[in-house]
Amino acid sequence: MPNRKSLYFRWMFIALLLLLSSGMALAGDASRRPLRLLDNTRLAGRIELCLGEGRELYLPHDIGNLSLGSTDIADVMLMKGPHPRTIRIVGKSEGRTNLIISPPAMETENNVRKIEYLILVRKAYQVEVINGVETSPEASLSGW
Repeated sequence: MPNRKSLYFRWMFIALLLLLSSGMALAGDASRRPLRLLDNTRLAGRIELCLGEGRELYLPHDIGNLSLGSTDIADVMLMKGPHPRTIRIVGKSEGRTNLIISPPAMETENNVRKIEYLILVRKAYQVEVINGVETSPEASLSGW
């Protein structure tokens, strides 16, 4: 028969395993948690793109730094110029990521906050139009 001390350690080991497994289950569910922003960051909105689609985003202030959550989902490029204010975003694969845009250090002192965008990239469905094909009136979709 096991002594009291060994039973205590067995129960503590089981409790520790249960605690660790519940913590891992909570950590795996991070995608469902609400987005928490730092005090100096504001959520500016979401940008929806199709695969291979590109968009330009113009900001009212200069851009100091860009931080993209996943480079597998999208590419982000800062357009060149004396005052960089334009960003080009291209969707690479289906999914979602975030983009944080930081102002230059001197504008941070003037209370210009970081901006965060949610980027959603989805599949694009291609429609092919074929010219020169004749169909019978029974095959028409005009009554739909």
